[in-house]
Amino acid sequence: MDAAAYEMMAQTEERHWWWSGRRAILGDELARLRREGALPPGVLYDLGCGVGSNLPVLARFGEAVGFDGSPLAVDAAHRLGRSGVRLADLSTGAAALPDVPSGSGALVLFADVLEHLQDEAPALALAQRLLAPGGVVVITVPALPALWGPSDVFNHHHRRYTKRTLADAVGATFDLVRLSYFNSLLLAPIAAARQLSKALGRPGREEIGLPPAPVNAALEAIFSAERHLLAHTSLPLGVSLLCVARRRG
Repeated sequence: MDAAAYEMMAQTEERHWWWSGRRAILGDELARLRREGALPPGVLYDLGCGVGSNLPVLARFGEAVGFDGSPLAVDAAHRLGRSGVRLADLSTGAAALPDVPSGSGALVLFADVLEHLQDEAPALALAQRLLAPGGVVVITVPALPALWGPSDVFNHHHRRYTKRTLADAVGATFDLVRLSYFNSLLLAPIAAARQLSKALGRPGREEIGLPPAPVNAALEAIFSAERHLLAHTSLPLGVSLLCVARRRG
């Protein structure tokens, strides 16, 4: 991503409605997995962790470790006090992180990471190596190619996914457990905003910026409320996709 993106993330991720809402949804999903006895013993790895804002969520369920391929992200994470975040090139696949034992992970998280990679297969192969038998990979990605806009360009995305394309990518390595759209309640206004941004030629960095406090609070409340829906059902359409899959074999 652009250097400016990491700096903006470091400044806003703790408060921005989108990151806060996604953390609420991820926290509920991990709690469900633990209740169901679906997490084996092991470390929770956040691969492509950015500035590390998801690590406190993972740490509620065990030892949490973050890796990112950008020195800028790692530096920003350390400035925020997240000294456990380390540099790692995920594109090198299963051979990456040679000092991390194979089979040591209960869970691997890719939180809006795969869309930044030209090829998802090496990162998924690394996740497969790190996971213990029965280990779980949790993935979120941006959805619906029709929503492609300036923020995708600013964030150096290679693609937006559909259920089919994400299932094909993840299912080549893992056994799919769950696949659902989310950020569904805000789909219509976000789609309209994307079209307006494209028409006006607005820069993609605007979506990372923090909205006025009342707007930010309202959007966070709407987005995070979806965790209650996701606890009971999968959603048919949304701005993002959530995938849960298990280590094959």
